[in-house]
Amino acid sequence: KLPLFTQVYTYEGDPITSDQIGIEKRGDYKIRFYLNKAITPLNLKFALTSNWLVKVDLYERLTKRL
Repeated sequence: KLPLFTQVYTYEGDPITSDQIGIEKRGDYKIRFYLNKAITPLNLKFALTSNWLVKVDLYERLTKRL
């Protein structure tokens, strides 16, 4: 299992709008998250260990046998 390396920066400029929140690809093995609230590296690691890219209720509803 590869370790999760994190760097946490706090932006102290103008407030971030909802259009600026999201994920940006920074390279083949790097992504950057733009969040509307601060998060600690530990909480980020916990948040990234679940299916955060899947809307679970929609996935489960659409994958049931007919």
